[in-house]
Amino acid sequence: VTSAFESLIAALKAFPDRTFHVYGHHGNSQDQNIHYRSFSGEAFLHDLANCHSVIATAGFTLMSEAMCLEKPCLALPMTGQFEQQVNALFLERSGCGLNARRANVDMLQTFFSRHAEFKRALQEYNASLLANGFAQYGGSAIKMTLDSLLANNLVLTPLASIPVVSSPVRGSDEHCDTAR
Repeated sequence: VTSAFESLIAALKAFPDRTFHVYGHHGNSQDQNIHYRSFSGEAFLHDLANCHSVIATAGFTLMSEAMCLEKPCLALPMTGQFEQQVNALFLERSGCGLNARRANVDMLQTFFSRHAEFKRALQEYNASLLANGFAQYGGSAIKMTLDSLLANNLVLTPLASIPVVSSPVRGSDEHCDTAR
C-alpha cells in the first residue's frame, strides 16, 4: 500500500453520496462508501460496464476499454512509466478524461463536475471512428498516435483526428465509479 493509494482512499471518502468499487486491495469488505473487492474478471467487467466513470492508473487496456464503453477516466499514471504518461496525456488531450499526478478532493471534484463534457467527447470520438470506418483498428487509438508520430518524425498530429472504437453498452442507472 502506497501513500498515493491511501490519499486516494481518503479523497474518495469525501464523496459519501457516491459508491466506489476498489479492486485488488483488502479483499471483500466495505469502509463507508468504498467497497473493496478481490479481483474477479466477471465482477470487474460487470462493474466496468455499469459504472459512472473510472479512476485508475493509466494502463492501456483498462483505459481503452473504458473509452470504448464511453466511461470518462481519471488517469493516475505511475511515476516512471512512459507508456502510462503517454496514455494519460492522450486521454486528456482527447477531452475524454483527466490526467492527474495524484488524486485529491479538488481533482476528484473537478473530474466529477466535468463528467457530462467527457461523456460527450467520448460519444463524439466513438461516432467519428465509426463514421470514418476505423472499426477494424479495435480501439487502438494510442497505437495509431504512435504510428503517426513515427511516420511524421515524431511530430504530433491533432489528436481529435484519431478516433476510438465504440461498443455501446446499456448501463444501469446505479451511480458508481470504479477505481483500480
